[in-house]
Amino acid sequence: MLAMVLSYIGLFIPSLSFAGRAFSWILPADLPISLPVYALAWKHAALALGWILVAGTGWWYLIGLAVRALLAALGNKSGPLKLMDRDLL
Repeated sequence: MLAMVLSYIGLFIPSLSFAGRAFSWILPADLPISLPVYALAWKHAALALGWILVAGTGWWYLIGLAVRALLAALGNKSGPLKLMDRDLL
């Protein structure tokens, strides 16, 4: 949810408009987790909350690992990624 809030900042603060474009990537990435929540929330709110907390956290963790592995595979060894390279090995 924080990622979506940060992506909306670009819509309200013109100097941060680059952040507003993040929403076009965040929404499709989040749909596999959000769709079951929309279906469950009407009658099983506790289950929906548990799903979004557990599965959502795991989902975004896996997305983060995939991005890190992709960047490492592309050979981008400069900048901040270099600090994380030791974690990949």
